[in-house]
Amino acid sequence: MRIGREEGLLNLSVSNILQDRYGFLWFGTQGGLAKYDGKEIEIFRTDPFSENGLAHNLIQTMYYDSENHELWIGTYQGVSRYFIHEDRFVNYTVENTNLSNSVVVAIEKKENTLWFGTLNGLNKLNLINDEITAYMVPGEVVRDLHYDSKGRLLVGTYQGLYDFNEENDSFDKIEMDLPSPFVMVIKEFEKNILTLGLWDGGLFEYNLVTNQTKNITFEDNRVYALYKTNDETIWIGTWGGGLFALDKDGKEYHFPGEKESGDIPHPVVYSLFQDKTGIFWIGTNGNGIAKLNPRKSNYLFLSNNLHEDIKLPPGKVNSILKDSKGYLWVAVYNSGINRYDEETNKMIHYTSNGNSQNYIPNNSIVKIFETKSEELLLSTGNGIFKYDYKNNSFDRMNIFPTGTIIYAIEEADKGNLWIGTYSEGAFKYNVNTETLVQYKYVEHQVSELTDNLVFDILVDSKDRVWIGTNNGLNLLKPGAKEFNFFKEVKGDENQLAVDTVQALFEDSRGNIWIGTNGGGVAIYNENGTFMNLSEKEGLSSNFINGFVEGESGDIWISTNNGISIVNPGNFEITILTPGDGIGAWEFSSGRFQDDEGNLYFGSNKGVTKIPGSFKDRTLPKPEIYITNVELFQKPIEKDYSFFNGMERIFSHYENSLSFRYSALDYDSPEKIKYMHYLKGFDKTWINSGERDYITYSNLPFGNYEFLVYAKTMRGVISDTVSFKFKIEKPWYRTYLAYFMYIISFLLVIYGFFKVWEARLLNEKNSELADMNIQLETANKNLEDLSITDSLTGVYNRRYFDSLIDEYLNLSKRGNDNISLIMMDLDDFKEINDTYGHLAGDYILKDLAEAIKSSLKRSTDYVSRYGGDEFVILLYDTDEEGTKKIANMIKHSVSKLRIRKDFTNNNVEITVSIGIYSAVPEVDTKKDEIIKKADKALYSAKENGKNQIQVYKQ
Repeated sequence: MRIGREEGLLNLSVSNILQDRYGFLWFGTQGGLAKYDGKEIEIFRTDPFSENGLAHNLIQTMYYDSENHELWIGTYQGVSRYFIHEDRFVNYTVENTNLSNSVVVAIEKKENTLWFGTLNGLNKLNLINDEITAYMVPGEVVRDLHYDSKGRLLVGTYQGLYDFNEENDSFDKIEMDLPSPFVMVIKEFEKNILTLGLWDGGLFEYNLVTNQTKNITFEDNRVYALYKTNDETIWIGTWGGGLFALDKDGKEYHFPGEKESGDIPHPVVYSLFQDKTGIFWIGTNGNGIAKLNPRKSNYLFLSNNLHEDIKLPPGKVNSILKDSKGYLWVAVYNSGINRYDEETNKMIHYTSNGNSQNYIPNNSIVKIFETKSEELLLSTGNGIFKYDYKNNSFDRMNIFPTGTIIYAIEEADKGNLWIGTYSEGAFKYNVNTETLVQYKYVEHQVSELTDNLVFDILVDSKDRVWIGTNNGLNLLKPGAKEFNFFKEVKGDENQLAVDTVQALFEDSRGNIWIGTNGGGVAIYNENGTFMNLSEKEGLSSNFINGFVEGESGDIWISTNNGISIVNPGNFEITILTPGDGIGAWEFSSGRFQDDEGNLYFGSNKGVTKIPGSFKDRTLPKPEIYITNVELFQKPIEKDYSFFNGMERIFSHYENSLSFRYSALDYDSPEKIKYMHYLKGFDKTWINSGERDYITYSNLPFGNYEFLVYAKTMRGVISDTVSFKFKIEKPWYRTYLAYFMYIISFLLVIYGFFKVWEARLLNEKNSELADMNIQLETANKNLEDLSITDSLTGVYNRRYFDSLIDEYLNLSKRGNDNISLIMMDLDDFKEINDTYGHLAGDYILKDLAEAIKSSLKRSTDYVSRYGGDEFVILLYDTDEEGTKKIANMIKHSVSKLRIRKDFTNNNVEITVSIGIYSAVPEVDTKKDEIIKKADKALYSAKENGKNQIQVYKQ
């Protein structure tokens, strides 16, 4: 995987990579400092009008002080000290602190002393008095600093390696026969053994005790970065020759950076780092960061790559089986069958073109099957063949006429085999009596099957026979004489989605899984109905080719668009793609699980083998943080990295809160799933899926606790973190207010009786006036609280009117774009007239949700403008960006339908959209903007509806 501009990195030259004590990654680049949580990158740069920013955007080196949670950043204009908890920078430069040179390339710390290596000497910063002392160094340039195991400060320069004597402020050269004087990196991977990276000198090891040396050279000896990972591999980054690796046995590997598969993205390696979970990060000088994930192995086990020594023929893998003797058999479409011996790493290809040692009469093998008596059977394009292990030959069984195409074999009890064919239906064959019974479909007659093209057969643990055909599913129960049929019923979501059934599977719980061609997965309910899973629920594809059950009970599904993993407990779905190491997108019907729990899947690239430990619950828990709390979509604090364990008190009108959260798992951050729960409001935990943001509006007063946890792609669950808050009672709901109400009431009663006879009319007028005052006060309070639309939950027009004034003024001051999207539902009156106003209300709610889901920034606001008309206000978004958002909304709306409660018809919902985007003039009024957006909307309506129009002058 590569991290570049698409992921938010502003500069592709990454000089340093660190991880703080909370798990966040920090990238020092030539364009600023970047903080990474696995999904999003936050950038810190120089602010020319503020002291609270980097000294310079070009970062050369960094040092992390874990104890104080601080970053020391060496730049081309001095050193920046970043207090992470306070989000505050303090800079040390030539001008204000007498650094000896602006370019700082090395930083080391010991107790209260910081050492800075520059292009012109060594600098010592005393943290107690904040004073800097400069020292001239032989060769001037200090490339690296390191405290060795003897407590000495070692200084790597362009004239060799020096020991800085702090007592007399002198430099003592460590004499050794270096092949190059340019010491770029100093490491002590093992105690008393220095490892030096030399420019044009390779790797140099020096034993501090015996003075023995060792020089290791490479194809490119311009060493710039060194790192030793947990597996004892030493990684050597060079300036133009790519990345080299020496494993613990001394074997060398080379990644030249030529952008080939499995290579790093650039030949200049700037920085190296391994995080707490073992993921290795490689920063390059020109093409971002490469990520080497040891958990994402290349699971492509047997490839059809012509350059491989052991390879399969090209084509789809129809069937996979590991027999009782340990041989792995792989059938490739129309290319015969292959037997692989993993112990000897030898492959035998059997084809109809082969010699007597590797001959098979028919190349078209659909399924490989091993019986309970350990006989290996092959279903082919010319009947069934049995493999003779002793003679290494395939013998045709005389069950069917020549040319019969067999698709499926399944074994039942009492010596019965169930056999599915391409065009003759299904057969039950008894191997003891050699009797054959046929079940087939006959057009225009009462038939035994729904179709004669049989894709798969399953005999389940209840001795039921399931037959999947091209036109429906068939079930024969024990003792029954006829099959039950299951077929698609239009509009009934409790039946099969489509009739083409390609794969059948029974899991360890006895559930029957049905894979269809185009309709996703159906799970059989014992009452004769089905639960359906499709792309809508998160499957990678609706074209299903096979099922395998993993060690943890998850169901692995091979599709023509990757692999989907379903948790049968909560039906949570995880998708694997080639980026996860599975080797291909398009998987075929071949699949198998061996006795060791390994899962095999066939694809158009070969055979993928995934270990049973893929979902390893012993992996470290990911850290999870509530990274932002927003009040009315604006952050409540800017100085905190996260809000775990914090408590806040909000006033009664501060009742619209949003939470952002992030789990730090760099394995597959895009596949982390979240569960959240607002105690005091939600009734139970809510599955957020991969969404890391949630909003609660119009919360009543009371005490709350927001809780969230995460689960990684591999099933590891994080700890639960929380944020507590209280929304105070409005003043008119306090005990004091109630007491005052009682006192006021008693006074009114007292006054009433005192002047009843003499001033009855005045009393009534006074009561009326008092009631009017109270009503005005209540109306004012209600008006202050009512900024959202009661039907759709989005902001109302009143809030929009106030917000557009603010955004317009902000755009004028900053000379930034302000954009307005106006839209309304097409033919909404017809929907109300045809299906009722309640149906129309639900459509408005669904439309509001579709719009909100398309707005990714907290500064983007949607309001209900009136009736079926909505308006979206965008700040600092140009016309092109506004069109993209409008298209996203239009795409989301295209998926909406009138709910089934009102009609079974698939009624399409469309919207017309008008756009206005510009940098406002000083005298621009909000009414002009609204009017122009409305004109664009009118134009969209006039031009046929269901389209987007941009206002043009």
